[in-house]
Amino acid sequence: MQHGDGNFAIRCIPETDARHTAQRRMTYCKTTHDVLQNSVWHIAQRCMTFRRPTCNNLNNTTMPTYFKKEIADLNGTGEKQYRYELRSQGNAGIEQLAHELHTRMRMLSQGEFVGILLEMSKSIAFLLSQGYTVTLDELGTFSASLGLEDYSEETPEQRQGGEPNAHRLHISGVNFRPHRSFIYEIDRHCKGNLRRDKEGIRPLRRSPYSREERIQRALAYIREHGFMRLADYAALTGLSRTTAGRELQVLCADKSAPLRSEGSYSHKVYVERK
Repeated sequence: MQHGDGNFAIRCIPETDARHTAQRRMTYCKTTHDVLQNSVWHIAQRCMTFRRPTCNNLNNTTMPTYFKKEIADLNGTGEKQYRYELRSQGNAGIEQLAHELHTRMRMLSQGEFVGILLEMSKSIAFLLSQGYTVTLDELGTFSASLGLEDYSEETPEQRQGGEPNAHRLHISGVNFRPHRSFIYEIDRHCKGNLRRDKEGIRPLRRSPYSREERIQRALAYIREHGFMRLADYAALTGLSRTTAGRELQVLCADKSAPLRSEGSYSHKVYVERK
C-alpha cells in the first residue's frame, strides 16, 4: 500500500485465480499499481523448467566463521586497531533463494518462487524509477540515488557554475536501509554458532608511502588533472579503497589539511584547499 510520504510498502497477500481452480492457491506480492497482477502467474509458469540449484550449501546448516582484521590507525594513537568480519561462504543467487523459500513453503513450486522473485525485482525497479521509496515489511527500505555521467570531462569551473544537463543525470545506485527486525533475525541465527576462522588475524594492507608522501602524491595528481577520485587516491598510495576513503575523510575534516571534497556519493571528488 502507499503511504502519504510517497513510500510504497509491499506485503504478501493471498489471492485465488478463478481461471486455475485446479491449481494451488498462489501467494504473491502486490503493489498499489498492480504491477504483478497480470504477469506473475505467466512468468512462474515459464520458470517452472528452471534447473535445480547446483549449490548444495543451503541444504545443510553451516557453521558461520569470522576472522579478525587489522585496520588503519587513522587517529595516530600508535595502537593497532582491529575489527571482526564474517567469512563469506559464497554467493546465493535467485535459484538458491527460491529453493530456500520452497523448503519453507511447499504450497508453491521452486519455479513459481523464481518467477515471483524475478517479477518483484522488476516491480521494485519501476517504483524506484518513479521517485518512490519501497519498503518490504521486516526486510528494509530501498531508495534510488542520482549521479552524473562523464563527470571526469567537466572542469572545476564548470562543476561550480550552472546545472548539469538532465540527460547526463542517471540512477547511479540503490540504497538499502535494513529493518531492525531483519538484523535481529540474522543475529538470532548466528548467535551461539560463530566460530573463529583458522586463518587468524588478517594483516593490514600497508602503503609503501608515509602519510605526508601520500598527501604530496595526491596534490601532484590534483594539480595535473584538476581533481581526484577515491579510486585515484587508492591507486596512488597503494591503500585499499576502504582505508583510502577513511584517510581522505579525516584529511577533509581537518581545516589545516591541503585537501577538501566536493560533491557526494558516486560523484564525490577531491580538490586542493585554497
